[in-house]
Parts: sequence; structure tokens; C-alpha cells
Amino acid sequence: MLELPDEIQQLIAEKIDDSDDFAHFAFTCKSLRSICYRSILGRFRNPVLMISFKGRNQEPFHFNLVDNKFYRFPAKRVYHGNRFEGFSSSQGWLIYPIFPRVRMINPFLHMKCEYDLPGINHGEDFFQKAVLSHSPTRNPDKFIIVGICGLGDWNIAVYKHEERAQGWTTLVYRGNSFIEDVIYTRKSFYGISSDGVVSSIDVSPPIPTRLPISPPMCPYNQDVFLFHYLVESCGAFLGVRRILGEVDDGAFETVSPPIHDMGIFSLEDNSIHPYFEMESSRDLPAPLWIKKVFAVKPEVLAIYSEVISKDVGENPKVASTTTEMISKTAESH
Repeated sequence: MLELPDEIQQLIAEKIDDSDDFAHFAFTCKSLRSICYRSILGRFRNPVLMISFKGRNQEPFHFNLVDNKFYRFPAKRVYHGNRFEGFSSSQGWLIYPIFPRVRMINPFLHMKCEYDLPGINHGEDFFQKAVLSHSPTRNPDKFIIVGICGLGDWNIAVYKHEERAQGWTTLVYRGNSFIEDVIYTRKSFYGISSDGVVSSIDVSPPIPTRLPISPPMCPYNQDVFLFHYLVESCGAFLGVRRILGEVDDGAFETVSPPIHDMGIFSLEDNSIHPYFEMESSRDLPAPLWIKKVFAVKPEVLAIYSEVISKDVGENPKVASTTTEMISKTAESH
């Protein structure tokens, strides 16, 4: 049988977004295993969403945007308790506080990929967001985490695994502003504060420092609710400002539980097309993007595919179960 040229096989592999299809494609023959292994760094391109549901102890599921199905990873239970607020996703890893420690795991890897990190000061151990400098599978001793921690006034916390004995170092924001978002891009950490100032975060000294690189987007106004984000898209580094509105009289405010919906927002008519219906009275964590990044040998990469029917509502039911692993049959690579 005449084999296709390597470049054609590579193009075919790059067109496969579904993890099941990718695994089956790799098992076809030895040459395809080689092609898949070479293309597996940075795979899969499409991230998944971690979503909680009523029932099943609010166990999170992963929603695949490619096939509109829900997945569960049965290899290990990586979640603690019945909530996952405070979770962050970076480089394919989940980072979350589990008092008195901070845990970091990769649910997509077959080998034991779990770190128990030092805890942060009590009262600041709630993560708003945390980002990695690189995946620990590439360099397990020198990764750095920069997180936004605390309840109320948010500060920056820095952890260097190479200096793990020193634990976390906190960079406190002064004045009326506080940190709202942090990102790792172009080999540096950047943060944006509540007044819209973008800063470069230098983690090399013992005490981290920040250097403002942009003027404020707007003056501070306690009567206008704003939120700022940093986004990297198509090679551009963007600052995004979300305007939540004004409050006439703070004395008559009420506190409501956060209700999160997931859908596609149209820039043309400002409409939202929901992916599925959520019970609006439930206090559920927001969906969390997880970008799958693999930088490992094929014998430690496992792809779990416990498929759950799309029409899950509030009570997901398992439709079928398959477990595939790119195994040591690729020993020649």
C-alpha cells in the first residue's frame, strides 16, 4: 500500500480537533503515530470548558466546543469538595487553593502530574486568577506562578518553584486601585489594575516589582462599576474594559449570588445564543476555559473520553465510555 507523503499526513493530523479521532488516527499505523507525536506539542488547539451542574456533588464536566458534548476524566478525582471557585487554568494546568496548601494538577496527562505548593497567607488564599510562565512538563523545576489573590482588595502573589522554600511573595497595590487581571505573554508577566493601568511585572528580584507601561484608561469613580481584562489574540496585546453601570444609592444595594451563563455573543445585534440552559436560581461557579497543552512523551499521554449526551440539563447521563492512550508502541520515537 502506497503511503501518503509526510507533509500530507501532517496536514491531515492538523485538521483533526476531536481527541477521540486524533487517537484513532494515531493508532492506524507506525508512520501516523510518528506524525501525531510530532504534532502533539501544543495540541489540541481548541480549549474546553469546565462547567458545574446540579447533582453529582456539582462534579465539573468538560464541554468540548467542537462536538458539543460533555466529557469527564475518570482517571483521577482532581477536585476537592463540591465547589471549584478559585480555580485557574494556565498552560493546561489547573491551579486552586485547598487550605492550607495550593494544588496544581494536569487532568489531561496519564502520569502523575500533581504539585502540592505552599499555601498563601490566611485570608489571601482565594485565587481570582493564576498564570504559569511555562508548563512544568517542559521544565519541572523552574516554573513561576503569578496569581491574583485575596477577598476584596486583590493583590499579586508570586511563586517560584526553584525557590519553593520561600513560598509566595505578595506585591500589594496601594491607593484606590487594585489588580484585576494578569497574563503571561512575550516571555513576561503583565497586569492591569482597576484604573486601567497596564504594568509589567518583574519577578526576577526577591520582592517583585511592577512598572506601568500605559496611562490609566479612565479616572477612578466609585459610582461606576468597571472591570479590566488583558487579552492576547492573533498576535495583538489588548486591554478590554467592561462597563457594568452606575449605582444611584449604595445604601439600597442588595447582594445576589453570581449566576453564570455560557453562550455566543453577537457583536452585530448584542444577542446571546446560549449553549445550554442553566437553572438561574443556583449559585454556580463561572465556566472555566482550559487550554490543553501537551509537552510529554507519547507513553505518558492519555486521552480520556467518557462521553455524556449533549442534552444533559441538570442531570448528566453517561452515554458511552472509551479510553484511548497513545502508548509505548511509539518507542522508536
